[in-house]
Amino acid sequence: MPWAALVLTTLLGVLGFAAGTTFYGSITVSLRAREALLPALAFPILVPVVIATVKATSTLLSTGWSPEVTSWLAFLGAFDLGTVILATLLFPYALEG
Repeated sequence: MPWAALVLTTLLGVLGFAAGTTFYGSITVSLRAREALLPALAFPILVPVVIATVKATSTLLSTGWSPEVTSWLAFLGAFDLGTVILATLLFPYALEG
């Protein structure tokens, strides 16, 4: 069982999920219908993270480490890096509006 790869997949998935929802949560915090808007805004950003995490996990559990897992984890890492950088840069503007 590739435990280290499963832990890495989990951490990358959680990081991407947390970065996306935190940023969109900061955008919708001052809106009247924030409970309805947060899922609608965050869904398109979170779908790639969920798909990549599920595909990497299922491949790891069924066949072990493979080039497919490497590509999914590379995608997750790049997506997380981009999301964290953009959210960090745009966070002050999200709180102003």
